[in-house]
Amino acid sequence: MDKDNQNNQNQLDDDLWHPDDYPDNVTLSQLDMAFATTFSTQEGKKVLEHLKSITVDQPSFSPGGEASVGFWREGQNSIVRQILNRIRRTRDV
Repeated sequence: MDKDNQNNQNQLDDDLWHPDDYPDNVTLSQLDMAFATTFSTQEGKKVLEHLKSITVDQPSFSPGGEASVGFWREGQNSIVRQILNRIRRTRDV
């Protein structure tokens, strides 16, 4: 990845904080807006509901189960939570 592309990627991802923590002069990232736009379509909403149903709506750990499975499941959940948080930030600001 060349330097300009790396800088652009850093700018897209360097604002992963909660909206309450935004300084007054900070705007939403382009990536947040891209997530919100993508998942606001009928198809996007359907995909997001499916992702939620197979990840965050399911238990991560089960009694007597291997702890490593729970850690792995939480890794899956974190991807969907990041999508949801990015969409939420576009609505909260």
